[in-house]
Amino acid sequence: MNREGKPTGIGSGFIAREDGVIITNYHVVSMATDIKIKIGQRTKNVEGLLHVDIENDIAVIKVEGDNYPRVTLGDASKALVGEKVYVIGSPQGLENTISEGILSGIREIDQGKKILQMTAAISPGSSGGPVFNSRGEVIGIATFLIAETQNLNFAMPVNLAMAGLSKKQLVSPQEACKLDF
Repeated sequence: MNREGKPTGIGSGFIAREDGVIITNYHVVSMATDIKIKIGQRTKNVEGLLHVDIENDIAVIKVEGDNYPRVTLGDASKALVGEKVYVIGSPQGLENTISEGILSGIREIDQGKKILQMTAAISPGSSGGPVFNSRGEVIGIATFLIAETQNLNFAMPVNLAMAGLSKKQLVSPQEACKLDF
């Protein structure tokens, strides 16, 4: 919800730590002052944001509760072009949709920054979802697609979110929205 109490959108994310730490895209939560997370059939409140990387479109958030099942984080620097990838997200609100494809490229953009290009389809609502390799490790965060073309889908390497997993200080969604940190 934004400052006026109106829904700002829908996105995806994945649990990276058992204590309810979730990785998603910054653009999924950037305008929200009240964030709700659906885990299974339950809706949980976000306690706050642990880390935001606006440049790489990454947010690390903390949801209330603990003892959550978490994903296994991989190393995107070891990803190989041609390997199978799988994306889980909620495109258009269709929860737990899985798409399959290949890692079709590792592109260098903006002064050496790398981004993963894949043929696994993503759509609005998939942003922030995990990109798995065939070993079940998350190697990327589904981020954007180029709508005018087919099969040009991109993910940020999960390695870029690792720094945010060790942070302890929470900033409330209301404060984060004001600060844009």
